Amino acid sequence: MHSLPALRLLRWLSPNVEVRYAAIRLSECLADVLRVAESRGRRLPTPSPDTAED
Repeated sequence: MHSLPALRLLRWLSPNVEVRYAAIRLSECLADVLRVAESRGRRLPTPSPDTAED
């Protein structure tokens, strides 16, 4: 969590800093989502031809 002086410094530097910070955090979140989805996908059993739906 940011302290109040750190937030004031960010606002003083540029509004683009906040957008860049949000974009970095968002990309980290999306990377985590992708990692979890791929992990869960690997754990799904492969359907056999007998049980596959047409």
